[in-house]
Amino acid sequence: MALVRAVVAQEGVKRLKLGRNRLKPARKWLELRGTGSSLEKVTQAKQKLTQEAKKSAQVGCKWLKRMKTGSS
Repeated sequence: MALVRAVVAQEGVKRLKLGRNRLKPARKWLELRGTGSSLEKVTQAKQKLTQEAKKSAQVGCKWLKRMKTGSS
């Protein structure tokens, strides 16, 4: 069970990194286009991605803390 939790925690961290990498091309693309409406859409998408990534990372951290303390 502990191994599964560790893997889930790692996945949360990976998602955070993936989310950041996914946004970089979008930012460059927007700088080229320079339109306001799509900028809003991308910022909303960015917020959604970061929120999801943070949630999964928080869940992973909680599990890691539990593993360290030894309580299930």
